[in-house]
Amino acid sequence: MTVARAEHAAPSRTAGAPVGLLLRTIAVLIAIAAVVDPAVTSERRGKPIVSVIPGDAVQDRALAARVADALGDDFTVIGSAFAKADAAVLAGDRVRDDLATTPPVFSVRSRSDQLRIQSLRAPVAASVHAPIRVDAHFVLSAAGSRLVMAELQVNGAVMDLQSLAFDATRQHAVASMTFAPSDTGIAAFRVVARVGADSVYADGVVAVHDRPHAILVYDPRPSYSSTFVRRALEKDPRLIVTSRVVTSRDISTSAGAPPAQLSNADALNAYDAIVVGAPDALTSRDVAGLASYLRNRGGSVVLLLDSEARGPLEQLTGVRNWSSRNVDRGAVARGTNGTDDQLRVGSQFWPSILPVGATALVRAAATRADSLVVGENSAPVIWRTAVGHGELVVSGALDAWRYRDPGVSQFDRVFTQLIHNAAAAAMPVVSVSVADQVLAPNERTRVTVTVRDALFTAARGDSASATITAAVSHPDSVSLDDVPFRLVPSATPGTFWGTLQAPITPGLAQLRFVVKGDTTSVPLVVNDTRLHAIADDPALLSAWVAARGGWSIEESALASLPGPLLSSLEAAARPQRWYPMRSAWWLVPFALCLSGEWWLRRRRGLP
Repeated sequence: MTVARAEHAAPSRTAGAPVGLLLRTIAVLIAIAAVVDPAVTSERRGKPIVSVIPGDAVQDRALAARVADALGDDFTVIGSAFAKADAAVLAGDRVRDDLATTPPVFSVRSRSDQLRIQSLRAPVAASVHAPIRVDAHFVLSAAGSRLVMAELQVNGAVMDLQSLAFDATRQHAVASMTFAPSDTGIAAFRVVARVGADSVYADGVVAVHDRPHAILVYDPRPSYSSTFVRRALEKDPRLIVTSRVVTSRDISTSAGAPPAQLSNADALNAYDAIVVGAPDALTSRDVAGLASYLRNRGGSVVLLLDSEARGPLEQLTGVRNWSSRNVDRGAVARGTNGTDDQLRVGSQFWPSILPVGATALVRAAATRADSLVVGENSAPVIWRTAVGHGELVVSGALDAWRYRDPGVSQFDRVFTQLIHNAAAAAMPVVSVSVADQVLAPNERTRVTVTVRDALFTAARGDSASATITAAVSHPDSVSLDDVPFRLVPSATPGTFWGTLQAPITPGLAQLRFVVKGDTTSVPLVVNDTRLHAIADDPALLSAWVAARGGWSIEESALASLPGPLLSSLEAAARPQRWYPMRSAWWLVPFALCLSGEWWLRRRRGLP
């Protein structure tokens, strides 16, 4: 019997070896790449980048965080201004014109039914010899009648307190409060308002000094009005009064060392304000000297009329037609700034039409009634207008000096404050404007500095230059050195600007500027809990946002923001660094290579 034997050839051990080696090599390379974690840069379109910017660094911080949370799933959110963002979202009610972002810009407004401090007005600098006035403008849009208690605090102590009533017809109110400074230096204050269990506050600062203003009183002939005003000024410690009264030709009486004539413009530059009695007796040269003083010094001139302002004086006032009336035994005249101080005046003299840009300071009634209703019959007997960089104040209360009884008229106080305000408005050697004087640590703010001499020199067409030394100092800490502050010239000659970053250490600080040996200081307060008054204007904010291609919504509609925002934006292609080995998908080729190599080894009979 024949037996058939079947024999199978054993697989070759070399079959599939190159493929297995390749798979093994690939798996090893993938493992090495997983350990090294290489980065790859490529042009990719990811989520749109949105910068969320608080309108105010402190007040709107919580709102900005809520906006960032609402956008976090659909956008790459950056919590500060970013020039290359696809869009910016402004959180809050404050217009930020300093944003260096690309359009569009959107905004989310805070709740409108909250009590807000819309503005806080106080002098940058004030004398230690007089109370300092602080005006706070409050807004409450909630329905129903509410009573708001407003208080002014200095160093934690309540200095003044007022109650304000709000209802459906009255949603705005202004509280005028005062405090008396106890010493020179930096006075930080806080306005606090409470309605029910809610409270808001805003911070401010005033530089308190003991530097009196220099006043020149000049009478080209004796004047009753000027005489009694000068006596009131001489009793005010905030003022140093120099005077000259021309009694007759080549004869005059003087106090101090006044200039002989008003035509000497250089001699007038030493004074912050010039008070002129009987201005109708001024010569053309006197008027030209005053005009030069106003335009080239930026000072203030106060004209105390006691008759019709005719002749050369019309060149200064710009008024040709005047109106007048006489009220027997005097009528009440009250300031337009909201104070209770009042005059009594019988002979009233005022422009038939106020010059363009002029504003009324005191209005007088047409009858002897003790109340004054501002209307078409009230006369602007004291008014002011700008002349160049200076200020011209004209008083047509001709016989107010007759009614000096404190029981019926605050003659001394009204004219003293009027002239003090005019002197304070005179342009100093260095003018400094700081956007915010109360800052959080490391917060930035814009500073603008104007040098008077350089500004006026450039205005005359001459070459102007100025050297400014600027620094930030800490008067309450001797261990901290002054930090230099950099200023750059602006497009306006004589004007410089810079961005100030607040010190990281809370406390008091000041900006110091030195020009030609003259030092000007501006106080700063660095406070972790500082709050600003914010002038919120929904219409202005909406228009500002619309001009940048976006729109504005209320905080209550925040949940609806991501959808429309996402549909209106397209993420720009940007170089992006990504890490492929951080994705779990690299395990798939690694597992396939290992499995393939193992299968080939088993097929060749290898372990």
